[in-house]
Amino acid sequence: MFLFFIIPQCLIFSKENHEVFYTFTHVFDRGLESNNNYPSLYYKGQWDKASFTGAFQSGRDLTDITLAAEYFPFIFTGQNNSQKKLGCDFIYHVQYHELFCEQDFLLGTDFNWKTGSGFFLGTSFWLKYKYTDIYGIKDGITKFEPDISFTVAKDFSYGTRLGFTHAFHSLFRYNSATESVFTFFVRQDFSKGLSIKTEADFVFTDHLAAVNHLESSALRFALGVRF
Repeated sequence: MFLFFIIPQCLIFSKENHEVFYTFTHVFDRGLESNNNYPSLYYKGQWDKASFTGAFQSGRDLTDITLAAEYFPFIFTGQNNSQKKLGCDFIYHVQYHELFCEQDFLLGTDFNWKTGSGFFLGTSFWLKYKYTDIYGIKDGITKFEPDISFTVAKDFSYGTRLGFTHAFHSLFRYNSATESVFTFFVRQDFSKGLSIKTEADFVFTDHLAAVNHLESSALRFALGVRF
């Protein structure tokens, strides 16, 4: 939580950018979420050395809130406007269901590298603490485990970004470390402050075993504004 106290000190006299997205998600097959639709709201504020994200999603049976903060005290600028960032971040996620409440706390380190030609590479490593309160059971269930994320993307001069992410979680789903989430995305930023995004998620279970299978997939469409 200390990031939420450090970050305000970085915001003064710092360049800032904000964006808000409304997203529609359809989940094709996944237990409680099978063939369900989820509308969500997403906000992100970015400054020179910090960022803050808040997101809310609600659908049949499940409601999620995610808060995240990043802080990059080390920024290195190289030739051709390339930039490397090293920092840390904190993520909090809570999910409500009529039978349980699940909370996730992630604390980790981040490394981002963007070249002058628009190629982006990002890696993150977290320690995740999960607490699940199942209503009607006296004691909650706790678990510590690692989490990772790896992103490769390309920014084009006409405002398009294409990319791919592999992680053990997505914005609203924080699964076991034995599950992998593969996300393919495309984003288009227009000159008038409007943006559109499309994302496709594929979740595989038992990826560390000899045999794994596709547990679920989801498709997202988002419309946003930048200011």
